[in-house]
Order: sequence, then structure tokens, then C-alpha cells
Amino acid sequence: MLAQSGASIVLSDLMLNKAQAVADEIISNGGKAIAVVCNVLKDEDLVNKTVAKFVTVNILVNNAGGGIQTLD
Repeated sequence: MLAQSGASIVLSDLMLNKAQAVADEIISNGGKAIAVVCNVLKDEDLVNKTVAKFVTVNILVNNAGGGIQTLD
């Protein structure tokens, strides 16, 4: 939805192929996107790569998730 509204999207993951698959889908639908390898414990990597490509960060969605924990 953000890409359809004109946002440039940076997708990050420890597994580049997963992020690249989504970036490719955005690009094939006319959007702007890049995929980068990122460890959320080293967020400067993501910021540096984003600013190098798109100059600024206007919206940041931190969607780093863990597993579901259940209580017995």
C-alpha cells in the first residue's frame, strides 16, 4: 500500500532472498524498492543503506518479530 502511494520501500531481512522477493514484487507493480541484508541488532547498516539510495527516511516501520510464546 505504501509503494502504491509513491513511497520508496526498503525491505530488510537476515535472509536477503526473502526481502528481495518482496522488493521484486513491488518493482514489478511499478513501485520503487530495494532489499538489504540487515541484523536488527546493527540498525546503522539499514539506515546507511537507505540514505545512500533514497537520501531520507520519512516513515519507519519496525516489524522485527519473534516467535509466538505460549504459557502452559
